[in-house]
Amino acid sequence: MASKSPSRPGRPSWLRLALMVCALAISSLARTGTAVQDPSALGSDPLAEARRLADMGEHDKAVPLLDDLISKLEAQDGGNTAAVHTVLVSAYELRGRSRFVGLRDTEGARADFTTLLRRDPGHALAQPVSPKISDFFREVRKGLVAEIALSVTPQDAQVELDGRSVTTSSAPLAVVAGPHTIVAKAPGYQAVTEQISAAAGTSTPLGITLTRVSSTALLVTVPSGVEVFVDGAKAGVTATGPPPAQYSDWATRLGEPLEKFSAPYIVADLSNGDHLLELRKECYESLQRTVAVTQPSDYKLEPLKLDPAVGSIAVSSTPAGGNVFLDGQAKGKTPLSLDVCKGDHTVEVRSPSGRFVRRLQVKSGDTLTLEGMLKPAFALLSVSGLPPNLRGAPDFRREVERIIGDAATIAFVAPPPEEVERALKDQKVPAGWLTFTRGGRPVGEAANFTPDARLNLSRQIATQLDAQGVGAVTIPPNAATGQLLVSILAAGSSQPDVLELRLDDPASRDRLIARLSDVPPLLRPSAGLVAIDVADVPGAVIITVEPNTDAATVGLVPGDVIQRANGQNITDASGFEKLLAGLKPDTRLSLELRTRDGAAKTADLRVSASPRAVYMEDQTLLFNKLILDFRTRLAGPLASIEEAAARLNLAIALMAAGNWDDARSELERVKLADVVGVSNGTVQYLTGLCHEKLGQLAEAERAWRAASAAKDSLLTEDGPPVKELADRKLAELQRAGRRSGGRF
Repeated sequence: MASKSPSRPGRPSWLRLALMVCALAISSLARTGTAVQDPSALGSDPLAEARRLADMGEHDKAVPLLDDLISKLEAQDGGNTAAVHTVLVSAYELRGRSRFVGLRDTEGARADFTTLLRRDPGHALAQPVSPKISDFFREVRKGLVAEIALSVTPQDAQVELDGRSVTTSSAPLAVVAGPHTIVAKAPGYQAVTEQISAAAGTSTPLGITLTRVSSTALLVTVPSGVEVFVDGAKAGVTATGPPPAQYSDWATRLGEPLEKFSAPYIVADLSNGDHLLELRKECYESLQRTVAVTQPSDYKLEPLKLDPAVGSIAVSSTPAGGNVFLDGQAKGKTPLSLDVCKGDHTVEVRSPSGRFVRRLQVKSGDTLTLEGMLKPAFALLSVSGLPPNLRGAPDFRREVERIIGDAATIAFVAPPPEEVERALKDQKVPAGWLTFTRGGRPVGEAANFTPDARLNLSRQIATQLDAQGVGAVTIPPNAATGQLLVSILAAGSSQPDVLELRLDDPASRDRLIARLSDVPPLLRPSAGLVAIDVADVPGAVIITVEPNTDAATVGLVPGDVIQRANGQNITDASGFEKLLAGLKPDTRLSLELRTRDGAAKTADLRVSASPRAVYMEDQTLLFNKLILDFRTRLAGPLASIEEAAARLNLAIALMAAGNWDDARSELERVKLADVVGVSNGTVQYLTGLCHEKLGQLAEAERAWRAASAAKDSLLTEDGPPVKELADRKLAELQRAGRRSGGRF
């Protein structure tokens, strides 16, 4: 064993200490058996330390370190990865040299050099190297390595040696002695496979000439990333450039920087004849060229430039500030200008109070303007009633969106299927949870959901889809062609409205749009009096004059008969009501009357506004749609009487749709005076109904007693009197209390 050599002059002691610490850490890692995933982390430091030890003549320490390193690297994928292979080859060389020089272990060195050459037959020892080691290495190499003097035509053909790509040059290929497989191939040529047996220490010549069988076309595109189709079949995509410098003149000619050009792309295997070359890229116009192949050869095409295919859309909304989505992707707030690719697109504007959606086709150079009126929207979730596994059927949600999208105050939107699927999955509900008959009866999976469940689901799914309500389309059993049912639920509703639509009947569409566009007025003009018809008395006979109104101030009293109003003859009460209905609040009303004793009388008064109330049992009303209408009204600025009327009617619609809790909350915010007609007594009676439905009977009794005291209040402007309704409810409570032995 060689003696320990002294440290080299000039080497700092801190470096030696650092290397020793690193070697100790790696040695500790080896002792614990921890797997090393990064070959550089395992290979670089141990190899450097082993090389340092060998340089110092401490081969007895270097070899064990290399033993451990080689063992671990060989265990990683057989040492075949590029990074591991490089370190392994260096480690085998260093261990072979250390064994030969330091340990006098000739056979060990021979084994290391043999393994090294099997991994890398063309390996050359690192310099400097002693003549003895060099001669010994040549001896090992001569008994193991052969050479193949390979020449291939054409010279740019791809060559594989035993499945591994190699580079051909004037220098022979170094291989381990024995049989080998060489494959040569090039676009447009027939591939050739040669089997060759190479003897150690010899050089075997091998010439391969490929036979031309087809043509190639070389092309460069501007821009890159272009899909290439040949005779209708996709061939590939052009890669990012730039191409060789000889294309610089084309960059000048086309007015495009060379960096925008693709790398050269070869279309292979073109037979004789004409071939259609088509280039496609999103947001660019497709380009076609015919390649005429007359004989097998390599054809070089001029660079092909694709023109941009874009248009612009200016999007605005009322109110402004809505969130704009292009094909489901958020883009900003209105007003907004969008540059879009040619093709079909969906533009949406969303806000907490409404939606606007347009599906349109954009052509190159188009400049489009969309002015969206944001309207509360029902998000259509699903279609049921179609045969199972039916393919190719139209999306009837889109049909509904298109056909009745012109309703004045409401919108229907068909969100992308993936958004709907995600929402239903999040809520763990099937697609058919909102399938109802024309009469409002749940069908199939919908029958498994309680009203409370529908109430909660309608709110949660609508919120998730940025809508104000949800809906579903049903194809009824044995339905006529084009017949659809559309169930709609406002957010927070439990009982849907069911709409009927015939796709092939324009009249059906027009009737439905008219119905959806109808919004009952919240207020009616009032003269502060009630007039009726009396037999044999021409005119409208006043029976009630409301206190604190202009009618009372100007001296009108019960028994006065209205004969003319604003210059028009009044023959009965309905004529007076018709004239009054055409007047706006704060306009003047001139009356000519006759008193009870027959004296003539005139009065000028101001028309006021009185709240109206929809009837909860009115089967012609779409209460889910009205909920959205009234919520929209309440989102804007309103006078106090308008707000009270809107909140009252919202509460009635919520009651009709099964949301008694929210209805009660709305009624608690309604402030109306104790006057004739729809007034505070109306509010109290409806509040009692809400408490009754919620099981709060004591609170219901208090509300109904307040309603009973309001002798002039009506449930709607046409009656019935609230007092009668409240007294009936109080009587029911008393009977129930006697049966239960108590009092509510």
